[in-house]
Amino acid sequence: MIELLAFDVYGTLYDLNSLASALKEVVPEPQEFLRVWRAKQLEYTHLLSLMERYENFWVVTE
Repeated sequence: MIELLAFDVYGTLYDLNSLASALKEVVPEPQEFLRVWRAKQLEYTHLLSLMERYENFWVVTE
């Protein structure tokens, strides 16, 4: 059985920290999980921009 956690939100439209309570059952440190997830999402967009390689934000987030 494959276990999967997926969500699709933008920080400007939705408070990502509100997901923490739901994540408590899935990950040991939900706040840290959300912090790293968002940091990586932005890091990847910045790196692609520096390399002059456009990718749709939806694709980067996947």
